[in-house]
Amino acid sequence: MTFEEFKEKYNYESATSIIKQYLDIKYQNLDCIILFRLGDFYELFFEDAVIISKLLGLTLTKRSNKEDNVPMCGVPYHALANYLPKIVEEGFKVAICDQIETPEEAKKRGGTKAVIKRDVVRIATSGTMFEDGVVENAPNYLMSLVCNQETAAIAYVDITTLEFKTTCVPINCLLAEVTRIDPKEILVPQSVRPLLHQILTPYKSKLVSQVDSYFAVSKCTRSILEYYNIANISSLGQLRDLSVVSIGSVLQYLSLTQKSNLPQLGFPKILNNSKFMLIDAVTRSGLEISRNNKGMVKGSLFDALNSTITKSGARLFYSMLASPLTDIEEIKFRHDLIEFFKDNLNLCNQIRSILNQLGDPERSISRINMHRASPADLLDLKNAIVITNKIKEFFTSELGLIMPDLLEKAFYGLQGHDEIYNLIHEAIIETDLAEEVTYIKHSYHQKIQELCDLIKDSHKIVGQLRLKYVSSTGIENLKISQNNVLGMFVEVSSRNISKLDDTFIHRQTTVNGARFTTSELQNLEKDIINAQGLLRGLEKEIFTEICHSIMQEFISLNSMATSLNFLDVITSAALFAHEKNYCKPEMLEDNTFIIKDGRHPVVEDYLKSDQTSFIANDSDLSDGHNIWLLTGPNMSGKSTFLRQNAVIAIIAQAGFFVPASYAKIGIIDKVFSRIGASDDLAKGQSTFMVEMTETAAILAQATSKSLIIIDELGRGTSTYDGVSIALSCLEYIHDAIKCRSLFATHYHELASFSSNWPNIRNYHVSAKEVAGSLLFLHKIKEGPSDRSYGIKIAKLAGIPISVIRRAEQIFNSLQQDVKLTVPADEINYEDDNYQKIKDYICKLDANQITPRNALDEIFKLQELIK
Repeated sequence: MTFEEFKEKYNYESATSIIKQYLDIKYQNLDCIILFRLGDFYELFFEDAVIISKLLGLTLTKRSNKEDNVPMCGVPYHALANYLPKIVEEGFKVAICDQIETPEEAKKRGGTKAVIKRDVVRIATSGTMFEDGVVENAPNYLMSLVCNQETAAIAYVDITTLEFKTTCVPINCLLAEVTRIDPKEILVPQSVRPLLHQILTPYKSKLVSQVDSYFAVSKCTRSILEYYNIANISSLGQLRDLSVVSIGSVLQYLSLTQKSNLPQLGFPKILNNSKFMLIDAVTRSGLEISRNNKGMVKGSLFDALNSTITKSGARLFYSMLASPLTDIEEIKFRHDLIEFFKDNLNLCNQIRSILNQLGDPERSISRINMHRASPADLLDLKNAIVITNKIKEFFTSELGLIMPDLLEKAFYGLQGHDEIYNLIHEAIIETDLAEEVTYIKHSYHQKIQELCDLIKDSHKIVGQLRLKYVSSTGIENLKISQNNVLGMFVEVSSRNISKLDDTFIHRQTTVNGARFTTSELQNLEKDIINAQGLLRGLEKEIFTEICHSIMQEFISLNSMATSLNFLDVITSAALFAHEKNYCKPEMLEDNTFIIKDGRHPVVEDYLKSDQTSFIANDSDLSDGHNIWLLTGPNMSGKSTFLRQNAVIAIIAQAGFFVPASYAKIGIIDKVFSRIGASDDLAKGQSTFMVEMTETAAILAQATSKSLIIIDELGRGTSTYDGVSIALSCLEYIHDAIKCRSLFATHYHELASFSSNWPNIRNYHVSAKEVAGSLLFLHKIKEGPSDRSYGIKIAKLAGIPISVIRRAEQIFNSLQQDVKLTVPADEINYEDDNYQKIKDYICKLDANQITPRNALDEIFKLQELIK
């Protein structure tokens, strides 16, 4: 839309000066909702007002606009942090348009009718939010993603914590890496958006396309050099062009959305993805690591394990659990730290009681860095310094002057910042700021004291002036009031208007009276406004200086916040392991996998709430018997057993104790899961096609160091097809991949075939019949299952009893037919019946036959025999 078309649509030429200013800004930000600052409110107009009033439940009003009225609604400026996340969560970009000059400056510039200058100071998007309450327990990443046919480069940043990282991955691992990071917004080139739509299906609503020129290498290089004020891109390390583009495009987007308040980010950390366990998107979803199958945090593995007591600690724990390591030394380091605090529970509990007083210094430091801090952020930082010093003192009193090397290495950032503490303590008022004229202590600056005294004295002068007017007019109920339109005014009732002389200048008539001013009142108001303006300006100047001083120590302050977060995670994990009876896993470089009394944390919590005990089970997938073929009835716990072993491996390599009495685990490079079945209607794929696609990915990517769990492979097709596919996949895992695997199946025939393979062991989930009912024992025992108990389970599910009885009859009939045998020497191959039966059977298509058709064919064969 051209500007001329835009102006015609909104009747621009006949609009008021305020609406014209709004429309000028709207045209420059057509893809955004505009929050337009007018006094104490952010107002919305036209379509924006209609949309947002419905979304937020605001009253939709109208604003006079010469020839017509404009739809309008608004939110108080001081409540922006409450409303903004709700708008952004619905997928909107929001341009925040503020007043960039004071009313006094506007009057000096253009007289009394001058419109205050306004401009967009920030564009809020899902990946650039930093308000309190936004994704408190998880990172809030903005990602840029570029790729060629083989490789994808990723750069991602969380401006709430100033974390900035970059990596490259093979294109076939892209979805797994994006799922691990779980960004809120992904920048992609317009030309590859259709391709990435296919690859990143779960994230397609988060893709934000930009024109391809936005991702030009030269442009992105220039953005990096200018942002960091460096002469050569090599200062960032060895980066390929794709990485330069991903980093540069992120910085460009931050410049676009944050305007002049850009965060001061350090160089992006270059990640080596081989140091992380690969968990593909299907596996991450199936194991419900960060969210449950409904997309909620509640009921996920993270929810079951998280016992951190700070917001920033929870975010770090979320990231650690989402990114298990393959570096055995780093894993052991985390385990040793947890063991130390588990063995020193008194120390652990005392530290946690101190940490319980911590706010969110990580995000406060970020807001100071971005010039968006409030006095509350400085007080939060001051409190963090106090807590750091308390913890240091406590470590010293408990452990002596020299901390153990283990703790020194882990919490090196716990350094005092006395100068910054003193600066904040001397400058910022800690009492309720709403009750104060200023948030700067009067003792910090002499001029602050003078201006505050003047403003406070003005209230007394107003009171004295009112008494003077009451005395001169005889009007006892005369008031001196103030509003945003008239400023200060004298108010009297209608019957007292005649008592006022010419010194009272009429300003406004109301329903019950009238409002006036006087030259004396106007002069007083000017003095007050001038004093308030000077105070606000001096406040801002002092606050900016304090923040600048704080940012000189940014690196060490950020290190302090990181150490506090890590201390929360480790002490929480230690106490959790003690309370839940988790064990320290022994980590090895080989392919060992031995678990004693393993449990599933989420299921265990659920059963505990139902006052039921979890049945623990052992597993041993070490070399020589690295594949377990698991049979047993549905609902018996096969899937839970599979999941719990994968989950235990993930928890162990994330650096935490595991839900078992004993665990010895060789490092796993990748975990794959094929559990459950569902149609992908969006892609037009059937349950079976989804199942085969996921299985193909596993067979293509797994290595001898991987862990595979597969449940009920082949159930989406005919019996013979299913058995054949399951058996051949099992054979491929055994002969070609040779990795640790748990393979659950309802095809009991696989148990007999698998006896030919030396590294496969048969196990089953036990169940027994008691008084005609089926009792699930949930215990894993050696050997194959002899029955599936399908009819018993159908009965438990509530299938009508008549159907159950008929199923039992058919089942018994089939069993009898199968067991019927005739000695080979008694068969007459010349017999007419034999030839008829042979011809009939040869005509049957075994690949197309269903269980019901098979039953019909058996009855026909019986007729032929008769």
